Parts: sequence; C-alpha cells; structure tokens
Amino acid sequence: MTPLQAAAIISLTAAGAWRILFFDTRGRTHKPLICFIAWLKFAWMIGLMIAVIFKLYSAAVWGLIFGLALHTGALIWHGGNVNSLLPTSTKHQTNP
Repeated sequence: MTPLQAAAIISLTAAGAWRILFFDTRGRTHKPLICFIAWLKFAWMIGLMIAVIFKLYSAAVWGLIFGLALHTGALIWHGGNVNSLLPTSTKHQTNP
C-alpha cells in the first residue's frame, strides 16, 4: 500500500466516522435498528482507519472487502437501483 493510498483511506474513514458521530438528530425519530447499523458502520470505519495507521494491511484489506460486501448487498437488495440507495430530502429543494 502506497502512502497516498493509506492517506486516502485514513482521511475518508475519519470523515465518514466524524459525520456519523455528529449526526444532527433534531426532528428525527429514534429507530433502534438504524442506530445499531450506524454504530456498526462507525466501528467499522474506525477499525479500518486504525488498521491502516498501524500498517495492519491484511486487516485493512479485509475491512475494505467487508465494506464492498455491504455496498454490494445494498445494491442487490434494491435490485440495482442506485437512486433508491440515495437519501431523499426535501430540505434543499426549491419550488419552481
């Protein structure tokens, strides 16, 4: 793994974990299953970041494979419809 690849993995996982940790919960309902999935994703990202920082590349590769498996599973679950994977929000839409 090159230093550029390591830096990319560290920065991307840190940004994703940061975003999950500081999710704005105002106006949202508590959903236990979604909270558990968010916790798992946070732990996965932190674990992947730590594996790359300490040069545990075998663990990092398996962490990346796990992430790819999750994304592939989501695509299969939604029948290949990428649009259904994206969150829909009316907060940023304007009326014509």
